[in-house]
Amino acid sequence: MKVIELPDFEQLRSDAAAWVAKLDAGGLTAEDLAALRDWAGRSRRHRATLEEVASQWDDLNVLSLYREIMSAPRQHWRWPAAGAAAAGIAAVVFLLSQFFAEPRLDSFLVANGSYATVVGELRTISLPDGSEVRMNTNSRLEVSYSPAARAMRLLQGEAYFQVAKDKALPFSVQARGGQVVAVGTAFAVRLRGDRKVQVTVSEGRVKIAANETAGAQRLLIGKSGDAILEAVAGQTVVFERAIESVEMLDSPEIERRLSWRDRMLIFNGDTLESVVEEVSRYTAMKIVISDPGLRHLKVGGYFRAGDTDVMLRTLENDFGIEADRVSADLVYLRSRTR
Repeated sequence: MKVIELPDFEQLRSDAAAWVAKLDAGGLTAEDLAALRDWAGRSRRHRATLEEVASQWDDLNVLSLYREIMSAPRQHWRWPAAGAAAAGIAAVVFLLSQFFAEPRLDSFLVANGSYATVVGELRTISLPDGSEVRMNTNSRLEVSYSPAARAMRLLQGEAYFQVAKDKALPFSVQARGGQVVAVGTAFAVRLRGDRKVQVTVSEGRVKIAANETAGAQRLLIGKSGDAILEAVAGQTVVFERAIESVEMLDSPEIERRLSWRDRMLIFNGDTLESVVEEVSRYTAMKIVISDPGLRHLKVGGYFRAGDTDVMLRTLENDFGIEADRVSADLVYLRSRTR
């Protein structure tokens, strides 16, 4: 049974009063406005409490403006001539009303939740804003859309994000200790086995922060002092606690690295060790290179993801390697002795 905890009423009123006071004082930053939109969007009770506290506020000009904005049809919207506080309320309430006054909110949040693929499985997730996520084998992803932002959290594996453009709603992917933020672009994020994160940009540009202290809003605002790297199409970036490398790749190499989207694995002079590591992501079979001299053997070829038997036969026929099939799920690779 799902248990829903209702927010404490007195705490809600206290929080709402703090927000109205900030609006009345004016000077709210873009981060403040996004935080208010997020707070008011948590539940209908949050927004109702905000309206109730505003209705009891002493500043009648602010109250009047607030009511006017809430009742005004969007298609006939006009900015009133008022002070900084009024402008702040106008901006926030107008944005909030867009989400609360129409059924878009429910459809916008319907995709929220956890998604996963098993070994060998590829999955496509269509999001309500028109964005699309392609999940690679053995991956886990959390989707958390809200009126303030489009947020993802990659917990395992790899995913390719085709982002629908929406400058008002940042699209962010949190990956281990870092974050990737885009407006409208396409990129892949991979959590590697060595604890590093690899980002490959195929279209547009993204902003990357290698630590969690720079949130999505700060990344988009780009305040001085933030450790931000902007990566463009054709670049692949590797980071852990800091940006470790930035590499520019040509189009064929980008397509090769992202060929898994079409269920293909393409190798071109890769070491046998790296080939085995990549192929092993798509099968439950354990492949062991028992001959150390083979680890750095250069290998090339096209294989369908998960078609391990074809890869093993190719190694035997073309590379002088013997594949000793100990069992259905264990293979040893060694140099052919005859």
